[in-house]
Amino acid sequence: EATAATDITYESSDSNVAQVVGNQLYLLRPGTAVITANAIESNEYMSATLSREIVVDKADVLINVLPIASPITYGQSLAESLLSNGETSVEGVFEWLDPTIQPIPGEWIYVVTFTPVETDKYNSIDIEVSVLVNKVAQEILWDLTETSLEVGDTLYLAAIATSGLSIVYSVDNNEIARLEDNMLIALAEGAVSLTAAQDGDEENYVAAAEPIVYLITINAKLPTSLQTTQLGGAKAYKTFRNGQLVIISGEHTYDALGNLIR
Repeated sequence: EATAATDITYESSDSNVAQVVGNQLYLLRPGTAVITANAIESNEYMSATLSREIVVDKADVLINVLPIASPITYGQSLAESLLSNGETSVEGVFEWLDPTIQPIPGEWIYVVTFTPVETDKYNSIDIEVSVLVNKVAQEILWDLTETSLEVGDTLYLAAIATSGLSIVYSVDNNEIARLEDNMLIALAEGAVSLTAAQDGDEENYVAAAEPIVYLITINAKLPTSLQTTQLGGAKAYKTFRNGQLVIISGEHTYDALGNLIR
């Protein structure tokens, strides 16, 4: 301000950083500028000049509404959680500070960075956003082709869960068949329902949507030779089939050496 009534003009050394319009100073972008005030010479006073350096810093961004993170599933990274509906004072983008993190199930808070479009004018800012991580759905894979056994047979059970967790097997009649680890042992004639299930765990996986159930039929053990059949009291006779000598005993057919054909 001049000490006497006289006209004063202003000028900026860098109008890209600061600009003077009339008596108003406008700060345009970060940087340094020298503002000079010039008092014009009059009949009573000599001219005068005064300069001051100003430093313009980047402006801070205002976060009006925090973004919302979409839920993800165990095994996915934060990069797969979309950030939406955030509102700020300037245009820009929200991004996870470390998008490679793979959280365990639960609700967690992680750092999100807002980066303005005009990075030369505005500072980036870090905020905290919560994200929900769900347990993984799993299924059981089991294609059992051998569902008919004889008494005394054993059947190895090889179902797998996509989670990698152990399968739990059960039968509905332990007098007809019993389980021993991953082995089914046929005990008597009849049928049993064989079930494979996986109940999930407390940390990462939900139970399998559907257990798999097979009906296992257990038959009496067939005789393996004519001698076995005769010991059981069956009568045998010889005949020809397709030009070959065979022996018929009860419901079973044997070759000439007494080996079971069917």
